[in-house]
Amino acid sequence: MPTDTELIGHATWSLAQQPIRAARALQRTVGVALKVREQNRQRPLTPPPAPFSAPATSMNGPLSADRSFAASSLSLADVKAVKNAFGCTVNDVVLAMCAGALRHYFDDMGEELDSSLVAMIPISVRTEDQKGTHGNQVSMMLASLETDRNDPTDRLRHIHDNMLVAKDQQNAIGADTLQQWAEFAAPAIFGRAARLYSNTRIADMHRPIFNVCISNVPGPPFPLYSAGAKLLANYPVGPIIDGTGLNMTVMSYMDQLDFGLLACPDVFDDVWASVGSANLNRRSWSHDSELTAAVLDDTRDTRDPVDPAGRGDGARVFARDLRLGLMREHLNRAPGDDADLLDPHDAVAAMEIAATALDRWHRGGRVGPRPPGQLRTHDPERMPRVTRLWATPLYRVIYDPDGRSLPDRWRRRW
Repeated sequence: MPTDTELIGHATWSLAQQPIRAARALQRTVGVALKVREQNRQRPLTPPPAPFSAPATSMNGPLSADRSFAASSLSLADVKAVKNAFGCTVNDVVLAMCAGALRHYFDDMGEELDSSLVAMIPISVRTEDQKGTHGNQVSMMLASLETDRNDPTDRLRHIHDNMLVAKDQQNAIGADTLQQWAEFAAPAIFGRAARLYSNTRIADMHRPIFNVCISNVPGPPFPLYSAGAKLLANYPVGPIIDGTGLNMTVMSYMDQLDFGLLACPDVFDDVWASVGSANLNRRSWSHDSELTAAVLDDTRDTRDPVDPAGRGDGARVFARDLRLGLMREHLNRAPGDDADLLDPHDAVAAMEIAATALDRWHRGGRVGPRPPGQLRTHDPERMPRVTRLWATPLYRVIYDPDGRSLPDRWRRRW
């Protein structure tokens, strides 16, 4: 039986037996490269990153056979509200949310990156005439996630510009350029080459081709059923390859976006951290809240109470609907079942009741039906008096729930 090296050598020799096809593919590739180079020189915007220009990170390296998976859902209406506010696309907002989540992850890990993360984005190259036909018509492009920018709104605007340039470059390259070269690589040979790459741990010897794969797939806007049961969510699973330990795939379904994150735990050890948390002490329900908070809504909500804070400015539709959606999710309620959550005081009372009922069920040995909701009462541990004397002032100096630096806190700047 031939070894992997012998098979790759045979594939190279087979390619040499097709000189005309190879010459045509090479000629077209050189012409496209010169065309793209000239376009990049004339553009006022930064061209897309080149392969192997991504920063080296802890999640880019050889992978093991282990996998971890996390899932989360967001309101498609909220994402579209951000899209409309900034004049971009849903895909731009998805990329910005993924970028913000990864930035939070590396900040929490204490890992400093020497440049912005680079994402590989699969794109469909199916023409209008090919729509409805079978088979895959997919290419890829690289784009900077602008994770070196602190301001999430600035990050979103630059991602939007990056995607416009990347799409122009992809159109210049053409869908059939990569496909011509792909025809020379037989699947069996390519698979053995990939295993040889993995077994020799070559991913440790060079900079990553890209850092993460992010794919946004449009799904059905109508409900799906299986044997009469309604599909509630559709969490996609995308592949990871050696050298790239995280795949973030998003699929729309009805009025929501379903995120599926697949990772190798050897290089990305906390995949749930990248999809957000429900920790109210951090004043953030999920990492996408930094973009949601940037949307200024001047539409007053006519539902009572119309001015819950009593300040005369009134409740706003977007902020209230976002809050109601999050609370329904954590109380396991259906859409629209939120009449008792409109008033903030009543909402807190409803959450306390749900948490108390779930606590009682756990203390009782989990007998009987589980009460709805995912909230539990947090009973803070009482520290000894001596510990409080030194820990309390130290905590107030070091920790800020809004993530501000110490100079910003001293200047009372947000």
